[in-house]
Amino acid sequence: MLAVSKSGRIYDTKNLYGLQQSIATHKALQKSTSKRGLLLSRSLFPSGGHYAGHSLGDNYATWSNLARSVVGIQLFNIFGIPYVGADICGFYGETITDDLCLRWHQLGAFYSLARVRSENRLSPQSPSIWYAAARQAYLFRYMYLPYLYTLHFEAARFGGTVVRPLFFEFPDDDAARGNSEQFMWGSALLIAPVLRPNMNVTYAYLPRSVSWYSLRNDDFGVKAPKGFSFFSASAFMLPPIFIKG
Repeated sequence: MLAVSKSGRIYDTKNLYGLQQSIATHKALQKSTSKRGLLLSRSLFPSGGHYAGHSLGDNYATWSNLARSVVGIQLFNIFGIPYVGADICGFYGETITDDLCLRWHQLGAFYSLARVRSENRLSPQSPSIWYAAARQAYLFRYMYLPYLYTLHFEAARFGGTVVRPLFFEFPDDDAARGNSEQFMWGSALLIAPVLRPNMNVTYAYLPRSVSWYSLRNDDFGVKAPKGFSFFSASAFMLPPIFIKG
């Protein structure tokens, strides 16, 4: 801790190590390729989102970790690091159920950083195992990539979030402020993932101050009820996704 680097005493700058590494790598990448690069870091600090994205780390293949990832992607957007995601289906664990991994792919398609990564012991996690359901989720992602890219461009240029909590858009809504299981892409799309096992429906909240319409193929364009409601969410459907009217 008494060592001194170019940035000062390690005692004062230790927590900046990940940020400084990202800055140096970002500069080297631009200098060597003259192009924008893609960097991911496990260790970041405020302002680090300007240089690198972030992996939420070595998570476990559990339903609780699935739910925590929803909070994690929102928090890191608030920290100014919009390119973020968890390891889909978990990194650690002896086994993983089909239900959990399928639901994780359906959620992971809406991470800004969507990737499957695990230690060797974990059961197979490829989306091809649940071809029909995973295909729906990732096709939706690719259909809306122009919107996702625009959100990232705006966040990079002007600041702000890509994935955001409901209360960012509805700050006066008490139910939105207390909701940590749903999130939005930008100001227009609301996603209500399935976060519990053996569910064919999910309980979700749609803020009452605006109208909402479904974007799923099964009920595309149908006006959704405001407030708290149950929505169909079988394993082979997309999770409830709504656009603000």
